[in-house]
Amino acid sequence: MQIKELCLKSPIKAFKKAKTIKNGRKEVDITKAAKFVQKMAKASQKGYYYEYGGTLRNPDYEQGLKSLSFESCLLHNKCDRIIVETNPKWNTNLLKFQYDIEVQDYVPTEVYQTNNFKSANNRKIKALDRFCNKYQPLYESKKVTLFFLTFTNANKCRPFKEMMNIISNYYKRTGYPILDYVWTSEISEGLHFHYHLCVATNRMNLKGKKIPKLLMFNKLWGQRTEIDFVKKNVKFYLSKYFAKNNSRAKMINTDNNKLTNVRSYGISKIK
Repeated sequence: MQIKELCLKSPIKAFKKAKTIKNGRKEVDITKAAKFVQKMAKASQKGYYYEYGGTLRNPDYEQGLKSLSFESCLLHNKCDRIIVETNPKWNTNLLKFQYDIEVQDYVPTEVYQTNNFKSANNRKIKALDRFCNKYQPLYESKKVTLFFLTFTNANKCRPFKEMMNIISNYYKRTGYPILDYVWTSEISEGLHFHYHLCVATNRMNLKGKKIPKLLMFNKLWGQRTEIDFVKKNVKFYLSKYFAKNNSRAKMINTDNNKLTNVRSYGISKIK
């Protein structure tokens, strides 16, 4: 009996068999077998699973490309262009298999279509969950302070990676270095390219006081920025910015026409 067939009937037996088939030409891809076993184990709990059904290029992809000028060339002696993808480039079909009690097996029921935007948003939500799962309890117990920052007109400013280094140094100067952070880029319908950032520090006693001017970054960013305290639920505060982003940015170097991705989110190494 093949491992895939055995997975449908007994995931545990299939996993044991996958571990034992390792000799000579009969060796199988143990990693693939193990992943399939894990998938079928989850399917036995949910009653369904998905099979990959192929990926195709979106025929409307080129029509959704928009151009933004990258005006920070005065700072970096280079003039690049930012291309905004408003339509996903790849569409992927997933075939759903539902468990049928009558035939006592999984049968195909529908085709679910996803795309590279949805996949990226899913990764962003997982990153946000990691941050919130650690810092929401610490925030409720008043052990940390959470700041929410917005950086507007990103196509007119320095690269955000460079800005993050500056932000980190300025928080250190206040005596409250950043413990962890999570950020996302957002491109609104009007092609307004901006960033949202949440940082966690040890608890600051700022009751009745204003946020230190050292943490106001308008001059260093070169455009309008905003900063506020996260109030109550950090995930509720941030999820709307992480989930609604349906555009992506790429940068074209005008010297060599090389296209590079612009990261849509980032997170520190949370321990």
